[in-house]
Amino acid sequence: MSILNINLHCPLELSRAIMPRMLDNSEGHIINISSLAGKKGVAYNSIYSASKAGLLMWADGMRQEYNDSPIDISVVCPGFISEAGMFNDGQIDPPPLLGSSKPQKVADAVIKALKKGSCEIIVNSGPIRPLLALGQISWKLADKIVRWFGVPALSRKRISF
Repeated sequence: MSILNINLHCPLELSRAIMPRMLDNSEGHIINISSLAGKKGVAYNSIYSASKAGLLMWADGMRQEYNDSPIDISVVCPGFISEAGMFNDGQIDPPPLLGSSKPQKVADAVIKALKKGSCEIIVNSGPIRPLLALGQISWKLADKIVRWFGVPALSRKRISF
């Protein structure tokens, strides 16, 4: 449950707490850091995937609710991150075909969202967009490709430490 509290409930509560002030000031921008695991569930990482998917859907709904307000809501969806984070901490390399991005790329995506009001930014060096699109057409094929890339094996290895 702590994963859901930290990754989903806390950002929602923080946003709920600051939203009235943003509306009073007629400005503001909420940016959540989700994950590609929120766009395509990951075996052995399902609670994490659920928490990050929740952020994506919350932002989508809130963006629609506040469409006519001066408030912007964006989500940044990183893939595997080098030099920081849970895979780096476990000293586990990402699947070669999916690659990794440096933390600075995530920071750059946040700045881009602030400047351009982007609703969703994917940060990933590998060919993830075609996989995500394919997953909307055939989840079975997308699951096979994710297994071929080695994502479930990587997640299983990470939880065994």
